[in-house]
Amino acid sequence: MIKDIAETCFGPIECTFVNAGGVMADTTPLDALGVPTMRTRNIDLNDETHTYYFTFHHSAGDSMDIMSPEMMDKNVIAIASMMYIVADME
Repeated sequence: MIKDIAETCFGPIECTFVNAGGVMADTTPLDALGVPTMRTRNIDLNDETHTYYFTFHHSAGDSMDIMSPEMMDKNVIAIASMMYIVADME
């Protein structure tokens, strides 16, 4: 269901990647308690090693000024929209 929503709604902003087991260190405790979790894939899809992202992630350089404004916009749109769509489902 979530994969269908992403593919249908988020293609224009390139946020269609959905997989099971998407929990990471920041969300694992919530997932273990049964809380639904979601993360976006804020990486350059041409850089499969995620070098750029992990150069700064959780470091002293992990600040808003190193983020691409376009990438941040896409992440905010994807997360807010997905939460709205899922909350409105019956």
